[in-house]
Amino acid sequence: MKPSEGEKQPLFSTPWFRVRAQEADGSMEPHYIIDAPDFVSIAALDSRGRLLLVRQFRPAVAGFTLELPSGHIEVGETPEQAAREELLEETGYEAETFELLGKLSPSPARVYPREDVQAARRRREELTATPKMCLLGA
Repeated sequence: MKPSEGEKQPLFSTPWFRVRAQEADGSMEPHYIIDAPDFVSIAALDSRGRLLLVRQFRPAVAGFTLELPSGHIEVGETPEQAAREELLEETGYEAETFELLGKLSPSPARVYPREDVQAARRRREELTATPKMCLLGA
């Protein structure tokens, strides 16, 4: 990303995100922003109406979390393509249709990426639970 007017060069960069400082109106101190790629999260239901969640260890919280299947949208990829790939990769589940539920900014005070939330419907093949997957619901 090219810095915009009033923005300083990145202070720190990794393959997954960068931290930059930007001048804030009326403040002597810069506002620190984390830039990261846009990503998708998938709200997928199995044939019995159960929500698919993924159990993952997250170092930031030093423990396991339950999350919607999610992943970055790669350059040249559509949000639906990313959603299909992440759903299959993280759960082993394929869906016939995807519908955009909305676009979110999950933490707009400090983090820049946009999140596309997709609903996945109608299973293609029988769902097989994996150790990383959790089913919630009826």
